[in-house]
Amino acid sequence: MSELTATDESKTLLISVNEELPWLLLGGSILSAILLIITKTRRVVAWLLPLSLAGAGAAMIFMQRRELEIEEKEARILTELDTLDPVARAQVLIRVTEKEVSRK
Repeated sequence: MSELTATDESKTLLISVNEELPWLLLGGSILSAILLIITKTRRVVAWLLPLSLAGAGAAMIFMQRRELEIEEKEARILTELDTLDPVARAQVLIRVTEKEVSRK
């Protein structure tokens, strides 16, 4: 039982870190940009860190929102499929599969 609890806690911690990491990257980029402004640094190389942190954070936020949108649409589609009878559901899945296979 304690092993299961430790695993659940580590999963919760990983989920929490994954949700907060993009915002930490954006915050770090803002802080480092402020420090560069205060020190009046004009070297391009010095500005690469805040720009890369901001880019990584923004990309991660975009991917999280996209993943959430996909999950919501998947749940809606599965709900609609559950309302169909088994034969109709099978026909819909066959048609979708055929369209996806013919695309590639």
